[in-house]
Amino acid sequence: MPTRRISNTPAGGDNCLNIIVVLLVQGWIVFVYYLHQWIMLLASFEPEALTPQVHLLAGGVKILFVLVPLLLLARFWPHPIFRIVFRTWALVACSLLFFLPASLLNPTAHQARTLLHFPGLALLIILIFLLDRKYRKSAAPEVGTPGIRRRPTSIRLLVFLFCGLYALPWLAWGALGSFFDSLLQLLLGFSFAIAGSLLLETLLFRPLSEKMVAESWGWSFLLLGFASSTALFLLTGAVGFPFGTLPIILMVIASISGWLVAGLRMLIEHRGPVLRQQTGPWIKLEIDRFGWSLAALCCIVLTLPLLMFDPDELGLILGLSSQEILRYALQSTALAFLVIMLFALLVLLLVAVTGKTAVEVETKPEGAAKKFLALTILLLVTSLSLLGYFKFGQPGLHGERLFIILKSQADLGSIDPHAAVGQRRQAVYDRLVEHSLATQQQLRQRLDDFGVPYTSYYLVNAIETTDSPLLRLWLLSRPEVDRVIPSPRLRPLPEPLLAPGASAPQDPPQDPPVNITQIHADRVWRELNVTGEGILIGNADSGVQADHPNLAANYRGNGGQNDYSWLDPWFGTVSPVDPNGHGTHTLGTILGKYTGVAPGAQWIACANLPRNLGNPALYLDCWQFLFAPYPQGADPFTAGKPELGAQVFNNSWGCPPLEGCDPDVFLSAVNSLRLAGIFLAVGAGNEGPACSSINDPPATYRQVFSVGAVDERGSLADFSSRGPVIQEGSSWIKPDLVAPGVQILSSVPGSAYKMNSGTSMAGPHLAGTVALIWSANPALVGDIEQTERILRASAHPYQGTLPDCPAAADIPSSATGYGILDAYAAVLLALDFEK
Repeated sequence: MPTRRISNTPAGGDNCLNIIVVLLVQGWIVFVYYLHQWIMLLASFEPEALTPQVHLLAGGVKILFVLVPLLLLARFWPHPIFRIVFRTWALVACSLLFFLPASLLNPTAHQARTLLHFPGLALLIILIFLLDRKYRKSAAPEVGTPGIRRRPTSIRLLVFLFCGLYALPWLAWGALGSFFDSLLQLLLGFSFAIAGSLLLETLLFRPLSEKMVAESWGWSFLLLGFASSTALFLLTGAVGFPFGTLPIILMVIASISGWLVAGLRMLIEHRGPVLRQQTGPWIKLEIDRFGWSLAALCCIVLTLPLLMFDPDELGLILGLSSQEILRYALQSTALAFLVIMLFALLVLLLVAVTGKTAVEVETKPEGAAKKFLALTILLLVTSLSLLGYFKFGQPGLHGERLFIILKSQADLGSIDPHAAVGQRRQAVYDRLVEHSLATQQQLRQRLDDFGVPYTSYYLVNAIETTDSPLLRLWLLSRPEVDRVIPSPRLRPLPEPLLAPGASAPQDPPQDPPVNITQIHADRVWRELNVTGEGILIGNADSGVQADHPNLAANYRGNGGQNDYSWLDPWFGTVSPVDPNGHGTHTLGTILGKYTGVAPGAQWIACANLPRNLGNPALYLDCWQFLFAPYPQGADPFTAGKPELGAQVFNNSWGCPPLEGCDPDVFLSAVNSLRLAGIFLAVGAGNEGPACSSINDPPATYRQVFSVGAVDERGSLADFSSRGPVIQEGSSWIKPDLVAPGVQILSSVPGSAYKMNSGTSMAGPHLAGTVALIWSANPALVGDIEQTERILRASAHPYQGTLPDCPAAADIPSSATGYGILDAYAAVLLALDFEK
């Protein structure tokens, strides 16, 4: 029987024109796909803007731009070989329509999005089988004789070795999510790989092997490589995770993997049309065992990126940090790309050698020695990969958790709001703890019986526990449970976060920065001799560099007394650190010796955002600690001491749906803190200039004081979120005030100073001003309503340009509230107040 090969320059037609058209079409596909994903990546910086409608529209336009030219080429291109290629690509582009329904879900609901991929993949596989049936009907119906077998054991060993090397960076730098997340991602990767393998085998490799004449191995490798890489690129571009980076990673990996798969397929025996079996009206699809080896290779290639990196963590919110998970994902991608390219070149060399010397050989069973060798190599490679994972990786399950909010929240109506602030704080704490212990008892007992770990909270009567669909369903069936919301937990990093620092400590500013003089805080110190003495600030942020010259003297825990003064629910550090820099900056604006509004105040702190994304539980961890501090490692229910808590909380953060929060998640908490006499200063958010862009709690609540940002000229910052807040048919005015928030000079880790912008920088001016007010007149401490009246009455009228938003020109304004914060005028009013 003549030797069969699949490589030759096609007879007839202008080959140069064919090649140019293939390259142009491939370039167009790559351009459209990457443009779409980069837009999604940029949109991830403002997740609220990436609505299902936007995602659906963007996905539909991408499919349209790719599908139309492919359909035309698949129908009318004259050369049969290239029509096969274009038809395959067009089929994959058509199948993208199957995945569009995932776009209708909330962008942050990645578990539900993952589930919606499976019907689309099932439809694609059915379509492949139907096309395979049509193809087989036009071919000879009987099973033929196998053709050439070239070094099958060597090929297996090559595949095993590749999989082991390819897996190392993903296992070393990535981390698994929760059990359910990991299971879904594993199944998704396998499903895409099986669909891709069937697609290549059925619609590309077999038809092309019949159409091409056996002459040139080089031509075959080029054509199969281009065709396979683009088909896999199109398929992986269907992954419907909205934050851009993970689909980009998959497309990069798939595009280079197509060349490796094509080369390996050329090394494997080519049965061509003999791989078929007639079974009644249906055609049974058969792939030889080496074809399944390639399917397994595709599974490894596509599954590991999905399995080891959370798509929600690869957006720009985290990616702006050089130490964050995006860096490790890109490192893994780069090394994996090099491994694939290296093996593709090795396979190309083998194709070049065997393609010129191939002869027909008998099909013989492999010996036991060869099978033993292959099994040994497989076990060795698997062992080394697992060893690398457990030695250098982040073993265990991480990621999503559940936040269970109970129906019964503590009734604080019996607490006298006019009682002394110390009595109120203790009474609120006692009532909250008592109520939570009583109402959580049965649920906690059942969780203990099931062996489910959990953490209880009292400031909101809630419990955080591990994520599981069955557990969620069971919890929702419980009579005491009001709702169950996500509590996303970022997966661990391969290396500890380090505090960003300057190359050397910097000299502080000699004069008060312009933002301090803008609100006249310097006049309060100079003329009224008030600097915030006697007031304790609680900063819930990314952490603090406690020995920064701007902050060191004001830390209540100086001398190593960190109990009751520092909590790190993220990493459990025993003394204040700031791996992000944000918290050191905000605290420096509140009370820094050289940059602060109230340089005489003291501070304690809690780290809820060292990695720039939190969740409801982490935010409550910090609020509970700042309200009633407790020793590190102690139980906040029994060891909390409200008398040691902060009087003013600075909250330069918001909790969006990406972090699991719903609009009312902290509502009972802010009511309790307000009753306890704690002032909450909250940044309004940075989603401007859109109207009604104050969307995330706690800035949306009437019970807190929200602050927008102005520049040094007093003009509203473009990024500053505007009101009014609109929820469930009601609306109210926010922000309450505006304060300097553009190019604010303050302390950063490394004993340095830096300018930052945002409403995160505006809120600390309010916190510092409240410290000045309460320090000037201690009778006002804990009197939230009167303090708010003073702040509103003393605000300087806003004179700048107003946006075209509802109620923007009113007083209060939906853009600037009651005006620009004026610390000097506020303290003067406070001094005139008599309780």
